[in-house]
Amino acid sequence: MSAQIIAFVNAKGGVGRTTLVIHCAGYLAAAGLRPLVVDNDSRCNLTQIMVTKDDLRTIKRSDIGLVYERRPGPPPGRIVRKTRFNNLFLIPATPNLSTHDHRGSLLGEYPNQGLRKFLQHVKPQFDLILIDCTAWNGPLTEAALVAADAVIIPVQAGVVGTMGLQETLEFVEVVRSRFNPGLRLCGIVVTMRDARSKEMPKHEAQLRSAHGDAVFPAAIPSLSAFAKEPIVGRNGRLKFDTNILRDPRPEMEVFTNEVLSRMGSPKRIFGGKASTITDDAADGGPSGTTEALSIEKPLLGEDDFDSNAGCWQLG
Repeated sequence: MSAQIIAFVNAKGGVGRTTLVIHCAGYLAAAGLRPLVVDNDSRCNLTQIMVTKDDLRTIKRSDIGLVYERRPGPPPGRIVRKTRFNNLFLIPATPNLSTHDHRGSLLGEYPNQGLRKFLQHVKPQFDLILIDCTAWNGPLTEAALVAADAVIIPVQAGVVGTMGLQETLEFVEVVRSRFNPGLRLCGIVVTMRDARSKEMPKHEAQLRSAHGDAVFPAAIPSLSAFAKEPIVGRNGRLKFDTNILRDPRPEMEVFTNEVLSRMGSPKRIFGGKASTITDDAADGGPSGTTEALSIEKPLLGEDDFDSNAGCWQLG
């Protein structure tokens, strides 16, 4: 089954959007699934975390900006790259991407279809595609929503943290009604929850009251180490930093499984491993209710990596 595409969107910056994408993709990859993350932000934070310094030097013009140019789409192998983490793939960005955020449709008659067409072409090779969008409702965000099946909106519970929510919901609805009738809201997720705050629980309760089941049950904690260095790789293996004050894995497992559920995927993660839910699965967990997910032959082998181009050749 082809991967579904989720755009992580909020018109307000500083709500932990990129960090959430990193952790969600990292959790999927660590469990043996194959996520593709798309850096659709000219600040390139996602790209800088996902690839090595040597790979950063090779990106140059082999980045997401190619899909937005008025020409035939680039071959997948030119811009889809292996990251420094097993099973996790990236379409990188460079600062030059900003030139595409000031041209083309902004809810005009013809939005840029380049990203949609490209992702439709590569999605059979992945389990889930996550797009990290820029922090304003410009042409790049518009293009991501045109390409996406669903939207996740990260918000920080607070007066300032929720300022971009209504604007984002309205923008999503306009794109849905005009360009992408299949687009749906996967959910709103509370991020950067601070256990020391007395006000955040009140704002979170108000958010849940206003938006009901659209708000994910899990709220993602706010920890400096969680945001600063969320994933640490050794020998190519993905793991979470165990030195952080409170392990984020329980929240991320709940959140990631809820994402899979809301997207209609039969796959779930139990104890860090992916399983496929059988028809008679119960909510209680994997005991007697799941069968081990058969991880197929790796998407790419060592022979598929072009060291000169700095990317995988997907054909």
